[in-house]
Formats: sequence, C-alpha cells, structure tokens
Amino acid sequence: MIPFLGYGSGMFLSVVQIRDDFLSGIQIGDDSLSGVRIGYDSLSGIWIGDDSLSGVGTARYMAPEVLESRINLEDIEAFKQTDVYSMALVLWEIASRCTAVGEVKDYEPAFGSKVREHPCVESMKDVVLRDRGRPEIPNSWLNHQLVQQVCEIIVECWDHDPEARLTAQCVVERFNDLEQMEKLSGRSCSEEKISEDCSVSETKQNLRVVTVA
Repeated sequence: MIPFLGYGSGMFLSVVQIRDDFLSGIQIGDDSLSGVRIGYDSLSGIWIGDDSLSGVGTARYMAPEVLESRINLEDIEAFKQTDVYSMALVLWEIASRCTAVGEVKDYEPAFGSKVREHPCVESMKDVVLRDRGRPEIPNSWLNHQLVQQVCEIIVECWDHDPEARLTAQCVVERFNDLEQMEKLSGRSCSEEKISEDCSVSETKQNLRVVTVA
C-alpha cells in the first residue's frame, strides 16, 4: 500500500489509500507447467517470480534499482522503497496541476520533456541512471510555503539511494503535519479578517459620532 494525495482549493489536503496490492496493483498468474507463480506490479513495472525478475511495464516510473535489476527479491522493504520512488513522480505530476503554484499548464507526465510518450527501459536508464535526472521543480513552486514543503517530500522520496528515501508512513505523517499547518493558517487568516472588520466598523462608528457632534 502506498499513500496518494488528493488536493483541493489549490493545495494538498488529505492522504488516502489508492493502491491495494492484491486487488489492483498486482495481477497474479500461475504457470501450471512449471509450477512457478508470478505477479506483475503495474506501478513499478516489474514481474515478480520465484526465481526471476525482469523490468517490463511502465518504465517511466521505474526506480533506479529496478532499472538496474539490482533489487533484492527476498526483501519486502526493497519493493516498498521502489513504490515510494514511483509515488514521488506521481506527486510531482499532482503538484504540477496545483493552482497554488500559479498558472496551471497542460498535463505533462514525469520526464515528459526528456523521453517519448511510452519510453523504453533503455531510455529511462539514460535519464535516471546515466544523467541522474529527475523532473524539474520550477522556482515558482518554491514561492508557496506548503508547496515548497511538498517539494521537499518529493525530493526525499525519489532519492537515488533506496535506503535514503522516506518511508510511506513518514510521508503520511509529513502530509498530516502540512494539513494541520494549512488549517492553522486558514484560522489565522479568518481571525485577521474578523479583526479588520471590527476595526473598520469601529472607525465608521467614530466618524458618525464626530459628524453628529
């Protein structure tokens, strides 16, 4: 399971679960001749078998270690780390559609300007492994306090080193903190608006008193 973030009013609001590995993320097959059970992870784009692993599927979202075929099949945490990388790319795509960063341009997938619409594994190896490339984070995104912190989360999630990436639980906690910050910010703005309204009302009242006098 990995967290996915919905947004509204131009900013990310809450964390919801969008992926169930057994219902939608992984399709299980059974080769009755060889007795090997295999599964396909549609997000990270890899086939999982008893004794094999090949990078096929959605190459655009493959983590560096998947592209290099150096993932430890016996370590469930390794698969979680690849999911976190893929999630970071999706978060970048969401941020690019966020009205808080200014004008919202036409949708563009991660690495959209660097590879073709359906990139092959070799193309992604060139971008992600050779060039250590990641989707660009425009300066305008960093001018908004909450979006800037979202960008920090994204960068920590797509780190080249799997061990350096945030865990999914940590991402959830970070976004919960951002949600609380947004609520406090909204409350502060409301209180400031009420204070301004009271000040204007008091000023008008004083003017009426002066006029009558």
